[in-house]
Amino acid sequence: MQFHKTSNVIIEQHASYKIIYGRWDRIFGVWKSQINTVVGAKDALPTWPLLNEADALLLKRDDDFNSLFSAYTNLIPEKYRQLASPLGHWQWIILEGIWTIPNFASFLHTEKVSRGLGFVVMCYLLNDPHCMNREERKLFNQKIMSQKRLKTLSEITSVQYSQQILKNLSKVDATTITLPQLKCLILALSDEHIARTISHLEVVSSDLIEALNSIKPWLLVPNVIRIIGQQFHSSVLLLDAFDSLNTLAQRLGNEAFEQQVITSLNHATNISELVTSIETWTEEEFVLNEDVGPFPPPPVQGSETLVPILTWLELMTEGRTMHHCVGIYASKVTMNVAYYYQWHGDERATVELIKSNKGKWIVGEVFGACNAVLEAKTINQINTIMKG
Repeated sequence: MQFHKTSNVIIEQHASYKIIYGRWDRIFGVWKSQINTVVGAKDALPTWPLLNEADALLLKRDDDFNSLFSAYTNLIPEKYRQLASPLGHWQWIILEGIWTIPNFASFLHTEKVSRGLGFVVMCYLLNDPHCMNREERKLFNQKIMSQKRLKTLSEITSVQYSQQILKNLSKVDATTITLPQLKCLILALSDEHIARTISHLEVVSSDLIEALNSIKPWLLVPNVIRIIGQQFHSSVLLLDAFDSLNTLAQRLGNEAFEQQVITSLNHATNISELVTSIETWTEEEFVLNEDVGPFPPPPVQGSETLVPILTWLELMTEGRTMHHCVGIYASKVTMNVAYYYQWHGDERATVELIKSNKGKWIVGEVFGACNAVLEAKTINQINTIMKG
């Protein structure tokens, strides 16, 4: 691959084809042309981001590339680069739309300062402009800019949406949202109490959508959604805690327990209090309702480094100490299908042994503190001891 420029374009030369990048002060756009054919160049829409968060060239390759594309991006007015730069691989269609459509830049600026670019990116996710030609993309951007939003969304999806759902969907974080997350959010918004709670949030983040997809609906009380929407940052600990609580509720089958949990969750004010509340309910109900019985002898005797957990109380303490949900798995031990150990190596961990179909004990999961991923060295040491 080689790069060179003419007075109008940059050419990216490959063995069988070339990609042509039109300059902003000439005809902005990207085209792909096959070598040694009579077929003309076809317009293209790159998927790689052109700009970084500082509105300058993002990719750094060799000196020729850096020099050519730094000059190329500098031809784009700064105010347009600022509109496009946060939007990752959508930057090219944003810039193309600004170049081809009068007032598109003004529309984007108004969106950005008033309600965010969530609606624009949502339209791109649901009707991928990379599958369109240049003229179709222009018409699509014009539709996004000028047509009633509900009509545009309904035409894209063939589904009728309410004004409230549209308002909530438009709050998505345009810099991180993906198509699977958007579909998950659309499904979640069919629940009226979720939709009503989200309506009070300023932004619907990818983290919140992850939580909506992971946490069971009965636990998604308004206060939980509000706290997660404002403070959540991909906490595996929190999602595992909710999962453990739901598992316990299913085992108990007690509606009064669920109502007490909901009341408790609605009194939390932050993420830390949510986790503490969930852990408290899990441990208290486990003690009161679980007929655990004695643990069987450990299948591997252990050592100073690998210490077997011999009672349900020790297992509960291990879960609280390590901030993960191993404390509710005592029944797996009493049924003789799993056993748990403390690991005291360079990294602290909890080790799970599981009984295979052939009756052999093998390493199952290894939990770091807060379910952190452990170094390969630690995993190898554990496996070596277990095989020994």
